[in-house]
Amino acid sequence: MHVPLPASPGVEGINEVITACRAAFEHLNVTVEDMIAEGNTVAARFTARGVHKGNFMDLPATGKPITMTGIEIFRIKDGKIVELWGEANLLGLMQQLGIVPEPGNEG
Repeated sequence: MHVPLPASPGVEGINEVITACRAAFEHLNVTVEDMIAEGNTVAARFTARGVHKGNFMDLPATGKPITMTGIEIFRIKDGKIVELWGEANLLGLMQQLGIVPEPGNEG
């Protein structure tokens, strides 16, 4: 598994990421915006929305609503996910949570 968050390999890692996100973001709702499949590869573009109500990557809850976008690419073998690449807009998330200033608001 190749994702921008710390996780164990394989299905265990996928479960860890999902569990951590659900614990950190109340009312977490993930919408698949686009999905494309070719051969043994599936790509999905998503939008996640929720409220930051728990610890996330050592960041205490802020109570702020968030919207985060990302893309995941899955390799399928024998009907199962055998590899996953994921990218998410973590910079945008940190800006929404007030951890990183937005451009033009550095001071």
